[in-house]
Amino acid sequence: MRGGWFVRNYVLQELAHRQGDELLLWDSWGAMSDDLGGDTGADLALVEEVAALLLAGDGGDVAAERELAARYATDARLRPGPRVVSFSPTGEVRLVDLDTRAASPTGTWAADQQQGTLAVRSQPDTVG
Repeated sequence: MRGGWFVRNYVLQELAHRQGDELLLWDSWGAMSDDLGGDTGADLALVEEVAALLLAGDGGDVAAERELAARYATDARLRPGPRVVSFSPTGEVRLVDLDTRAASPTGTWAADQQQGTLAVRSQPDTVG
C-alpha cells in the first residue's frame, strides 16, 4: 500500500491510538478512504494540522497534546463512531459494531499494486 490516502489514514490511526482507542490497523472510519479523490481542501488541511500536532506532541509539547484531545473529542471525522469498516488482511470487508463486537460481512477487497489503491467489491445478494 502506498500513496497520500495511506498516509492520511495512518495519521488518523495514530491519533486514535494516542487517545486510547485501540483499533486494528485495517479499520476505517470518519475521514478515512482508499483514495484522495473525494477529499476537500478542508479535509486535507485538517489532517495536516493533526499531523503537525502529533509531531509537536512527540516532542513534548503539552499544549499540542491538549489540542489533539480537544479535536478528537469534538470532530467526528477524527474518531471512530459506533461502527467501523474493517478491511481484513484475508480480503474480507466487515462492518463492525464496536459496542457488541459483532461483525457483518459486506464484501471483499483486493490491493491494486500498480495504483497503490484498494478495489472493494460488494457482497452479492443472497436473497432468493
